[in-house]
Amino acid sequence: MGTAAMHDPRQTARTLIEHHDVTLDHLWVMYWAEGGSAPLPNFEAFLYEAQEPAPFDLEILTWAIEDIEGEDTVWW
Repeated sequence: MGTAAMHDPRQTARTLIEHHDVTLDHLWVMYWAEGGSAPLPNFEAFLYEAQEPAPFDLEILTWAIEDIEGEDTVWW
């Protein structure tokens, strides 16, 4: 998938949310399942670039997006 090579997955994540392919809550759960540690308010803040995430959090977000893109369910 094309997401592995992306530099900053936050734009992809925001696009998925805006197009109703996933909810913020579901994306956060997937991020958390991959090993992310940011609480939901902090996750939303770094997703919308109001707060800088740790570099590894961007990697974890990439993994969560890849998992979501592999799902058959639409989360809206």
